[in-house]
Amino acid sequence: MRSWTPVTESEIYTVLGPFLLIGIVQKPTAGSYFSKRRVISTPGFADVISRERIELVCKFLHFINNESLPTYQGPPILFKIYPVICHLNIKFQTLYLLIQNIANDESLTLWKGCLPLNASKFRIETFELCESITGYLWCFLVYTGKNTVLQLCLITPDTPKTAAVVLELLEPLFGCGHTL
Repeated sequence: MRSWTPVTESEIYTVLGPFLLIGIVQKPTAGSYFSKRRVISTPGFADVISRERIELVCKFLHFINNESLPTYQGPPILFKIYPVICHLNIKFQTLYLLIQNIANDESLTLWKGCLPLNASKFRIETFELCESITGYLWCFLVYTGKNTVLQLCLITPDTPKTAAVVLELLEPLFGCGHTL
């Protein structure tokens, strides 16, 4: 923390670039991407940003002002990334028209933290509404346990959680003629 310097907009893009590459270049640990050992090194990563800097930026990276917590209506655990989740859902829905057949699915992602080498593992569970043929992700909901925020007014306290999640995902498509 003593070496902290303010982050610029271009540095944010520099941090996000390696994240995209991590999805393509598979390594066993986050530290492997920045290894100096010739046999396992990945030249692009260390050339763009140091491991120490990317870890420091990721440690404090969030997309909402901490002062706005009292006005925030989402799940507490998603406070720092909730604006990104909302933005992605809006873009996914406005940039693509679904065909008639759609599917509801659940996805579990193993997460090891941002980039620290000793990060603890946990699961991120999402519920997704996708197009059946292409698999296009049209909208998703991050499951946060009993704190999962469901906005739909049709949901009553008696509604089972699984049914409530499906109704929440389908709500923008009611009356549009889709087949689930």
